[in-house]
Amino acid sequence: PPRSTLFPYTTLFRSEDKRILDEIWLDRPSLSKESSVDFIYIENGLALAPKLDGFAGYFGNMIVAPQYYAVVSDANDLSYKIAGYTGEWFILNAIKHDLGFCWIEIKDAASAKVALNLRTPKTLVALIAIGYPKKEFQQSTIYAASRPGNVSTLTDLGYPNLDIYSSQAPVSMRKSIMEIAHISTFDSSPSLSDLEQYGIHEALFYMRLAPSYENRQPWQFLIRGSEVDLIMKENSHASQSIKALDAGIAMFYFEVGMRESGFNGTWD
Repeated sequence: PPRSTLFPYTTLFRSEDKRILDEIWLDRPSLSKESSVDFIYIENGLALAPKLDGFAGYFGNMIVAPQYYAVVSDANDLSYKIAGYTGEWFILNAIKHDLGFCWIEIKDAASAKVALNLRTPKTLVALIAIGYPKKEFQQSTIYAASRPGNVSTLTDLGYPNLDIYSSQAPVSMRKSIMEIAHISTFDSSPSLSDLEQYGIHEALFYMRLAPSYENRQPWQFLIRGSEVDLIMKENSHASQSIKALDAGIAMFYFEVGMRESGFNGTWD
């Protein structure tokens, strides 16, 4: 079979939708003055996708889409985390306008920049495919609350398989919130009632459906009084940028869940 996989969003953008995305991006959160993350819009995706084969993709397959955003940032761990946080913030807000997205891993940043003719000194961290969803494809349940009439974000359907020939069956098992949270020490195995007493259970239910590289769900949360530490499990074959993107995405969704539960806070 061909190495490229057809993304389930195949229509070129209307100008009014591009304007909406531009307005969303201008309103993005500012997390750190020490780091800079930019999105570069790429409109001729169908022509450029074959040139990216081997340099970018999902499980080794390039995702063909009519347009992309190139996510570029400074080449350091903090910038990669902010790229994940900001990118997922952007996606969640854009989903409300019935648009579809998915993250695409960069395997060879230098070669991919040449293929895309990106003239920036920053590092190409990821691509985000973008388009109009076909009706037969369901958005990940993490986005469901943003789309009218969709299932609850607390259902357990998992992250969508992007292969157009796949079934609509659940993709994988999700870890329980008791498996990703600890109280005071990592030796603890909290019960659901323990987490409910801290008021953190709803945020964890939301968090456990967040997307991650290869669906590893690498997050662990250590609750220490009024503070929560996010610890990411190590992955020897994932790049540093991928691991930091996953951390940034986790930071974003946990923060969203906590705010929905009435808690304010910031990441340090």
